[in-house]
Amino acid sequence: MQIRRGDAVRDFRRARVQAKFEQLMAQLTGKSTHLFSYEDVSRKLRTGNMIDRGIQDILLEAIVGSVGRYRDFSRSFLPLSDSNEERWANVKVAQELKGTPPIEVYQIGQVYFVLDGNHRVSVAKQLGLKTIEAHVVEVETSVSLTPDDQPDDLIVKAEYADFLKVTRLDKLRPDADLSVTAPGKYPQILDHIHDHKYYLGLEQNREVAFSEAVTSWFDHVYLPTADLIWNSGILREFPERTVTDLYLWLGEHRAHVEESLGLKVRPVMAIDDMKAQAADSKSSFTLGSARRPTDAPPSPTRTRWQVDRLGTITGDRLFETLLVPIRPDMITWRGLDQALTVAQQEGGHIWGLYTVPKAEEAGWLVNRALSDAFLHRCVTAGVNADFRIEEGKLSEHASGLARWMDLTVLHLPLTDENRRKKRLHRVLFENPGSVLLVTGQPTGLQNGLLYYDGSPQLAAALAAAAYVGQRWHSQISVLAPEDGQVREEAQAYLEQFGVQAHFAPAGDKAGISQVAIDCSCDFIIVGGTGDELATTLAVSSGTEEHPLTLPLLICR
Repeated sequence: MQIRRGDAVRDFRRARVQAKFEQLMAQLTGKSTHLFSYEDVSRKLRTGNMIDRGIQDILLEAIVGSVGRYRDFSRSFLPLSDSNEERWANVKVAQELKGTPPIEVYQIGQVYFVLDGNHRVSVAKQLGLKTIEAHVVEVETSVSLTPDDQPDDLIVKAEYADFLKVTRLDKLRPDADLSVTAPGKYPQILDHIHDHKYYLGLEQNREVAFSEAVTSWFDHVYLPTADLIWNSGILREFPERTVTDLYLWLGEHRAHVEESLGLKVRPVMAIDDMKAQAADSKSSFTLGSARRPTDAPPSPTRTRWQVDRLGTITGDRLFETLLVPIRPDMITWRGLDQALTVAQQEGGHIWGLYTVPKAEEAGWLVNRALSDAFLHRCVTAGVNADFRIEEGKLSEHASGLARWMDLTVLHLPLTDENRRKKRLHRVLFENPGSVLLVTGQPTGLQNGLLYYDGSPQLAAALAAAAYVGQRWHSQISVLAPEDGQVREEAQAYLEQFGVQAHFAPAGDKAGISQVAIDCSCDFIIVGGTGDELATTLAVSSGTEEHPLTLPLLICR
């Protein structure tokens, strides 16, 4: 017996050394080693009824706190005071000789708090046991704790509990999970709900109950944005963040961009920008540290929407916002007229852009007349529009704004071979999104020729063809290799959206442009990024003998 007790005392003293080492490592890592106080957790999480779950084996690693004795042991139940030596050693001897009775615990979520048996837990952990017998009383709460939670997590979960008490969202939408990873976020969500309640009341001209506003916000504001976040794959870039974290960040980022640029930004655009920033600066980009909209050059390889996005074709407008740059050396309405055709189909909004060398020149009468003429043309066509006059180079302002637009519409005559190549190169690398290139007279965009060779780089072009075929009721002809598999793939994809494909015969050296004319098409659809797109344009932009005269929809 004496030998057993001496061994137990030595085990206790080794445990004390381990505890000191653990505390030192905690100072270096910043990870807490403190047990949770049940009283503190219960108060903060607003616990409710207690349910006796009887005797059962529980995981020792899931025990994270204590009732009253949370200062006596570390998070791993190492003893923190030498005064525990005698009792700890006695429990150790009893455990080895005859075993010990079940401990008593309170369960909150996935974790346990020791009501009686702290020394038994400490000894069991030192013995390397995985489970321990316990009498479990479950304490109901709207917010669950996990074994990995730290003290800072408790603050967040306490705020979540307060949020749920106010909104009753856990009762109104039982499957809702609005978990966040940083404190101070739930007051922001409450602000969103109150704003939604206000505008919902204005829209319906009545007083809206708070519970109705909560469900309406969740169903019609939060969930659609959360679905975009899930479907975009952006969570892979931020594995330690939640959907609600990104929802809040997107709201802040959209507000920042809208204030900086003076235009409305849709959630999908903010997600695209967030993904681009994360890809461009993996080492330094964090949530809440977004750059100004024009700080970073646009990525020439970023695809704004891919073929799989057409799964939501019935709900989205892919070309809802359009940018029309007006070149100072060539005032023409051809680009605008073509943009108006798209905007009428989409119910879209057009942004005109004109630049002057110096800021003071922006007030000149000629510039004001240009703005008035632009807006008058849009109003006459029944299209919402804005016109911006900026100081500096058109290309720089256009590339900055294009990041937030669905489509940039450019009038760019391509008559001279050298000028054509230079300007096409600029189109490729100065505009990050999709571009509608107008080289001749605007058309009705009712008969499109899709160039598709089955490569992943042209997936966006195939998606666009399905979209305009379904939404605009355009006829779609497909120029594809004689390879039957590629044609079958294109046909099957288009037909799932109710679009009947007509296959054009393979063209000669005149390229895609001449094939389009031979098929009576009035616009061409191509896709890709970087070198792949350059190669496609080389055969689609015509030749000296057969110059490109049809609008070219470049999708990426």
